[in-house]
Amino acid sequence: RKLLKPKYFHVGETIVGRGNLDLDAAADMYILLDGRAEYEDFGMVARMEPGTAFGEQVMLGVAKRYPGVLVARTPCMMLAFGGAGLAALLERYGRERALLDRLLEEAKGVDAEKIQRMLMKSAAFGPPMKDILNILCPRANIVLFPPGSLIMESGKKCEFGVADFYVLLGGSVQAEGTIGTHLASLRRGHTFGEMGAFGLTAERTASARASPLGLVACAVIRGPAIQLA
Repeated sequence: RKLLKPKYFHVGETIVGRGNLDLDAAADMYILLDGRAEYEDFGMVARMEPGTAFGEQVMLGVAKRYPGVLVARTPCMMLAFGGAGLAALLERYGRERALLDRLLEEAKGVDAEKIQRMLMKSAAFGPPMKDILNILCPRANIVLFPPGSLIMESGKKCEFGVADFYVLLGGSVQAEGTIGTHLASLRRGHTFGEMGAFGLTAERTASARASPLGLVACAVIRGPAIQLA
């Protein structure tokens, strides 16, 4: 508990802003205890619910920037947990430290330029899509998924401008059929969900699940950004 710092924010106060951070400096993750906060990223607005966290990808050193500008819409009580505190905590948990170190070997400090280079090498994109990628990649958010978690569900309806697609930055993802059958193992640089995100299928044709053996980091290209492009 000593590693968690209580912080209070007034209505309209910016909790975190946009901008690249020094990866060698300790950045905080914020957990909302009470109140209402919203984060905006290139015109897209999302609500942060009590009990949820914001900025874990920055605290862990995977991303160079927070996924948007976080603003208190009502008085907010939050807990801040810093990267320095995480390092001290992981000294006691060797397995968890090994899982994080493995992820950071692949995904530390990912930015828009690195995401674009990955997509330019993929079969689904490439040089003809460069102008579109110039719009999409700066708007990508880095999201972490715990071992075994469901990232994308087969059969879920897709709508252009709403559905997202994913670029795998670190870890392993299992593609599954409708009854959980194993279809493929995806590694760094693979994309999934792009068919539904671009309106080429009406529903997700497969599920994507984080490997039970470790953390997964993905760049998520949001539906509204795709529609803008």
